[in-house]
Formats: sequence, C-alpha cells, structure tokens
Amino acid sequence: MAKRVTKLLAGALALVAASASSALALTDVKMITFGGASSLPIWIAQDKGLFAKEGLKIERETTRSSRAQIKDIVDGKYQFATTAFDNIVAYHNGTGAVKYENFDVIALLGVHGGMNSVVASGDIKKWSDMKGKTVSVDAVRSGYATVLYQILKKHGLAEKDYKVIAVGGTGARVKSLKEKTAQMAIISSPEDLRLKREGFNILADAADEIGQYQGSSYAVRRAYAKSNPKEVLAFVRAIIAAHDVIHN
Repeated sequence: MAKRVTKLLAGALALVAASASSALALTDVKMITFGGASSLPIWIAQDKGLFAKEGLKIERETTRSSRAQIKDIVDGKYQFATTAFDNIVAYHNGTGAVKYENFDVIALLGVHGGMNSVVASGDIKKWSDMKGKTVSVDAVRSGYATVLYQILKKHGLAEKDYKVIAVGGTGARVKSLKEKTAQMAIISSPEDLRLKREGFNILADAADEIGQYQGSSYAVRRAYAKSNPKEVLAFVRAIIAAHDVIHN
C-alpha cells in the first residue's frame, strides 16, 4: 500500500512539474512598431505580463519607415506589427512605395481612430502660409500622407501648391521640421505636444478635421495567421486586455 501511495505521489509531482514547465515555456514572437502613443498598449501588455499570461514572449523593435516595416513583415522578419491602416490598404491596392506579389498583410484589430496632429513651423500661422512650402510624410501615398492631403485640400490648398518629401516615421518627420527641410507634417502624440512646447504650431487635430478614421492597426501576414492560429489568438487576447486597462 505504501509503495502504491508513493508511486501515486511521484506521478502527481511529475504532472505538476510538467505543467509548471509548460506554463513557463513562452513562444517567442517578434513585433515591429512605430514610436509614440500607438505603442502604449504594447508597453502595458509587456509591463503587466499580459503577453506572458497568454504564453507569448514579445520582442518589439521600432521601424524607421513604413517602407522598411512592410518589407520586414513580408520577409517574415517580424510576425506582428502596428502600422497605419493606410499602409495596408495602399500595398493591397498596389500603390505602396514597393509592389509585392501576393501581398497578404491584414489588419487584426484597431489601435486608435486618428490620434494625429497637423504640426507646422512657428512661422506658419494659417493654412494659406503653406503655399510654396514643403510637407514631410512617411511615404507619398500611404502612412497618413493621404490624411494630410485631404486636410490641406479642405483648407483650399491643391497638391500643386506645396512640395512633398518622403522621410519616414514620426521621428524622421519631427527631424524634418526641426531642420527646416519641411514646414508641416502629421505628427503623433506625444511628439506633437513636445513640438508645441518648442514653438511649433498645432494647426489641427486630424480626426477633428476629417472625422474619425482607422489610424494605427495591428497587422499580421495571412499566411502566418493561418499556420499559427494559437499564437494569433493569444496575441489578440493580450492586446484586448491591454486596451481594457487603458480604457478603465
């Protein structure tokens, strides 16, 4: 009898140990994001262990531009991303910076509904001051550039009235304003507020100007989602939990 109990206890302990080992074994996934407040849910999910709770270990890196980001996702360097929904639409339509055969990046969830400001140099007081000046964008036909063009059009400026330079993500656009190679750009929070404190003008809130739109989104390749449904669902659960923390 004693031997049977001992065996039962040994078996139970082995099961507990195996279960604990399984719980500690996290699946490594890589994620590429832009900087700024769009990454807040990711930081929260990491800080509060929400990814780990779902069995994921997220390694996050910041991209320099949407063009580089999309290439890295398509090449399989990263499994998840936060990117402007404009980027996904543009590349699917073949109007992105590069054309890809069988482009299969899809949006899983939304991050925010247009959390961007139109920031201009200190000498740009009104919209008409932008005539003959330069706007900096991530990519010419995606990444919030189309949002900026719509706002400028609303205020009486046609595309022939200003120049456009593609410089990359928020950090690069901030640099272009500070170095005076551009006089206007779409800037995400909190960089827009930092620029305001430095003497730049916030001329508009993008969502107020054109209505709420799908700004940043969480993205994944369809091929990856199809072959790794467990990891994708785990990511979705962790992100929803992180957004719940923000809203509560």
